[in-house]
Amino acid sequence: MPTAHKLPSGSWRVQAYAGKDDSGKRKYESFTAPTKKEAEYLAAQWQLRHSVRPEDLSVAEALTRYIDHNAAVFSPATVAKYRSMARTHYGPLRQLPLRRLTSDAVQSYVNQLARKASPKMVSCVYGLLTATLAQLAPDMPLHVRLPRRVPHELTIPTPEDVALLIAEADESFRPVLVIASSMGPRRAEISALTWSDVRDGFLRINKAYTKGPDGVLHLRAPKTNAGIRSLPIPPIAAPYLTPPAGADRPPDA
Repeated sequence: MPTAHKLPSGSWRVQAYAGKDDSGKRKYESFTAPTKKEAEYLAAQWQLRHSVRPEDLSVAEALTRYIDHNAAVFSPATVAKYRSMARTHYGPLRQLPLRRLTSDAVQSYVNQLARKASPKMVSCVYGLLTATLAQLAPDMPLHVRLPRRVPHELTIPTPEDVALLIAEADESFRPVLVIASSMGPRRAEISALTWSDVRDGFLRINKAYTKGPDGVLHLRAPKTNAGIRSLPIPPIAAPYLTPPAGADRPPDA
């Protein structure tokens, strides 16, 4: 429930969220009363009269609500990705109320999307829709067939290829290649390392840089506990993970 705040006049005012306008800007209804309890009561009554049942939301509105409600727990990169997907996909489904959304309608859209997008993209678009329904309308399951993903054959470089790549790399980037090839962390994780992560022959991985919707890099904890791990430092990487005197972090990655 919205919380009221005291005004210089002594009255109490509370603002209730009223959705978004055509430009996507948030709108609020304002209520003022002599006491905090009265102001909050007026706002609560207004919200009760004007609240929209989830099944009456359009698909586009439901996607926006789902992303907004979970933005604090998603990484900035995930939020940016989901907002972009919500803007550019879902075609004829966008204005359809959730109560009129059927497996047949979604299957038809998935079939159209599969003709121009990769199976992975189709899966991501469908996954965002089903996650939205699971949170806002859990009694509306979908039964849709997705295009089959064709596994890509990976080309794994030989130890000789890796050694040549390291030898030819710029000296400032060489630590990244050595740590990545011998221990397995991603570059975003390597870039976030500090000397405090090097302890007793182990490298502690507990954070990474991700690019937010503003294009700025943000330091974030792993999405799951599995992303937090301690890796034994092999002899080949030890010279690059030995803190020099007075250093407070490894060479820039």
